[in-house]
Amino acid sequence: MGLWGTMKKICKNCNKTFEVNRDRIIFCRKGCATQFRMVNGLAKKMGQLNKDRMLGIKLPLEVCEKIRLGHLGKKHSNSTLQKMSEAQRKRFGTYFREILSKKDKNFLRKTKEYKEWRNKIFQRDNYKCVSCGGKKPFEVDHYPISFAKILRKFNIKTLVEALRCKMLWNIKNGRVLCIPCHRFVTYKR
Repeated sequence: MGLWGTMKKICKNCNKTFEVNRDRIIFCRKGCATQFRMVNGLAKKMGQLNKDRMLGIKLPLEVCEKIRLGHLGKKHSNSTLQKMSEAQRKRFGTYFREILSKKDKNFLRKTKEYKEWRNKIFQRDNYKCVSCGGKKPFEVDHYPISFAKILRKFNIKTLVEALRCKMLWNIKNGRVLCIPCHRFVTYKR
């Protein structure tokens, strides 16, 4: 290995040496990978393999390995990444952009306001699960209005807006649940 994790490798097709930062790359360029597949007869087989895959026919492990090796070192172009991003937005809509990110939610749970709200609800419910009456381990759940519904209802998009929202910190909108009861209520499992 060289400086910053790069290593010298020999191309499996043209035998030229090249530097790479991952050990799984075996071709110096995309053209070498294509040429290697053509020479070894993999290009013709690839069309039949794709048809088999669509029909649900399982491929042998050695064929899967050859396909995997052919994909190594390939990266999506910026235009392809942009198209993939737009497709995800169309697929999932704007729901994920309306509410706070996971990072913001985790930060919100470490704020003084959240800890005070949580402790007040623990004291009010005597540190017991309101569903089964069990003790520890337990969590505080936003109820009857869920956390996500509050964020959507008040159009909260930033941490500052979340900290200013009175409904998030209302003691009447919270309850203590043990972890199994919280999972059951949340996911109905």
